[in-house]
Amino acid sequence: MEFNDLTGDERTDLQDQIRGLAWAFARRAAGFGGASPYDRALLRRADGQRVAETADLTPDDRRNMYLARLRVLGIMQSELDRAADLEAYCAGAEGANFRELGDAWGISRQGARKRWSSLRAGPDAGDRVRLTYGDGSGCEGTWEDTPDGPALRLDDGTLRAHVTGQVCREVIERGAGDA
Repeated sequence: MEFNDLTGDERTDLQDQIRGLAWAFARRAAGFGGASPYDRALLRRADGQRVAETADLTPDDRRNMYLARLRVLGIMQSELDRAADLEAYCAGAEGANFRELGDAWGISRQGARKRWSSLRAGPDAGDRVRLTYGDGSGCEGTWEDTPDGPALRLDDGTLRAHVTGQVCREVIERGAGDA
């Protein structure tokens, strides 16, 4: 599967949304309640000017704000890791192999195998695999990773490329490189 990276604008939007989400949860953790520290600082300003920067906050409010957001970002990281593990498990259950998981996560096949070592993903190169198609027909062979994507090398030497989609893949025997 081919993945398109986020554009610079999309990344900026994602970062803004992550910061906003972290701030929404951190307000409570920092003791600011439903109001932001910007509102608290505004109440302290006698001239009534709008507070535009954290420099207008008290040092205690700034420290508490950053510490609360850092704590929430740490929790978010943990939850994102948990969500990634779940997605990897689901993709593996649907037949994705460690190369495909690595491509999706932006790491090598070996990196994916290390990260999700407890996950038994779909077939890897060298595995003996049985394919069953929607019409009931099937074949067996050795799984290969080719430049054009995964394929099955049949016992007669033929390379079968149609190994994804409406196909049931069953690993019959793990290859020697999968210890």
